[in-house]
Amino acid sequence: GPALLLAVSMTNDPGGFLNIPWTSSLEGKADLSPPEGEGRVKEYNLMRTTLRLGDVPVSSIRLVTIDEKFARAVVRYEGNDTHQAMLEALQRWFGALDLTPGQLAAGAQSQQQFTWRGDDTEINLTYDSKKGWGVLYVESRALAPRFNEDIGGQ
Repeated sequence: GPALLLAVSMTNDPGGFLNIPWTSSLEGKADLSPPEGEGRVKEYNLMRTTLRLGDVPVSSIRLVTIDEKFARAVVRYEGNDTHQAMLEALQRWFGALDLTPGQLAAGAQSQQQFTWRGDDTEINLTYDSKKGWGVLYVESRALAPRFNEDIGGQ
């Protein structure tokens, strides 16, 4: 079915991710993998024994820089229980969504998307209930447009 989209203004803009401010350098951080990628974009995997976002277990956390500046985090997770825990945590941290019955479109939605927008940060959570996986993007609103600058050979 069609995607369910819900967006709200963020009540508590973190200005970064995991206490790493946007625009920071990630070079030499102890718990990150060596960078992957060449050119303007480099990606680092968070290397911890147990990966969690708050109390929510996740499969992977990838931090992305553009022009050597931290600009995006990508968090992947699996399972409906984990999705519900992630959704509850994000609402607690960044603002409640209107999930009132009747506000949702009729029928089962296989794709769900939730967005929080702050002054410095945008958070987008996408969940596919048929596949049972979710992806959370947390990114700098100022730096994110740079990822599109090279599209089309410009």
